[in-house]
Amino acid sequence: ISLGNTYFSMRDPRNASLYFEKALTLNMTMPEVHASVARIKLTRNDPELYDPQKALDHAKLAVSLCKLKGFGKCERIGLLEILATAQAMNGNMDEAIEVSSQAVELLERQGQTAQAANVKKWIEMQRRQKLGPLP
Repeated sequence: ISLGNTYFSMRDPRNASLYFEKALTLNMTMPEVHASVARIKLTRNDPELYDPQKALDHAKLAVSLCKLKGFGKCERIGLLEILATAQAMNGNMDEAIEVSSQAVELLERQGQTAQAANVKKWIEMQRRQKLGPLP
């Protein structure tokens, strides 16, 4: 995991992906590693790594594992954000909005009002786009 994080921080997603995937072969129950793989799979600037569906699969698993460890809740904003992003990049806007709304509630409970306001703006923008232009 450490090597994956090191390569990721060095902006080397290929090597980071290799080490994260290797870590998952040893232990599939690490939500942070699934989230890291999801983040890499959403990287558009490398067509060989870009795979939004696999990103969504890993993001869903990361949040599910977090819920298991959190007794039914996932209160990790980073995991919720990556899941919302993966949902959106797969065209699942209703799901992305739902997960983003959960993140807003968590951010507000933690007193992170500025970040919550930014996520609320994104949610509102997505809702307006779904409705289309007003007549």
